[in-house]
Amino acid sequence: GREQLNAQTPSGVRFLGVKRVEENNNKAMAQVRAADYSVFLKEGAFTDRSAPDLLSSLLGEQEMIVHKVTKKTESDVDIRPLIFEAEVMTGEHSLFIHRVDEMYRIPKEHASYEQEYLAAQTSERIRAEGYPVVIDMKLSAGSAANLKPETVIEAMCTHANLPYDPFSFL
Repeated sequence: GREQLNAQTPSGVRFLGVKRVEENNNKAMAQVRAADYSVFLKEGAFTDRSAPDLLSSLLGEQEMIVHKVTKKTESDVDIRPLIFEAEVMTGEHSLFIHRVDEMYRIPKEHASYEQEYLAAQTSERIRAEGYPVVIDMKLSAGSAANLKPETVIEAMCTHANLPYDPFSFL
């Protein structure tokens, strides 16, 4: 169970829950629909532009085409429908940019108090280390359609004609 997994993990990694998948389902990732990410931005990551404005502008578009390269394929993909939810936190102020359709929402009771506490503690520590702005995103994940958070940040930069510096984000 969970204790056995945690006994084998490296420092800083903890399993908070375990769920059994059906025996006849050979692909666990096919059951995954979304993943939550926090992207921390250094001061001036978007030069003098505001992260909430840039994200609002991107999400205001009907489509956002990016060139996606995987191990096997290369194609143009509209990532706009793959961004389910986004929130920007600057200082003590939080701005909810986009709310997902209810079908993708994960009921709050599925997130444990421990999970919420660890996430808040980690966020506070990273922001204090020089990454004052955080963008929380719920993105499409799994084997059907997987979107990486860095692809969203790069799309924000491209959309605003800004250089993409991967070292400005964590």
